[in-house]
Amino acid sequence: MGLTRSVALEIAARGVRVNAITTGGVDTPLARGSMATTAEALAYIESLHPVNRIAQPEEIAPFVAFLLSDEASFITGAALAIDGGFTTR
Repeated sequence: MGLTRSVALEIAARGVRVNAITTGGVDTPLARGSMATTAEALAYIESLHPVNRIAQPEEIAPFVAFLLSDEASFITGAALAIDGGFTTR
């Protein structure tokens, strides 16, 4: 978070935006291969999220696209959670 804010401040005048997205569990091949190797492991990871599931990549990608768009031109130095409530616990 500190690095995101620091870099955002340093290069904002150049028209470059820097933001961080903090996700909870996301169902990717890497996650499946490294953490959720069994049904029990997946159930545990899902239970860590108040919504009781992990995200699909399709739930994260549109938000990333938004941050890259002109509509988000005034957002910089932010840490935005897309985590199914994980960080609220």
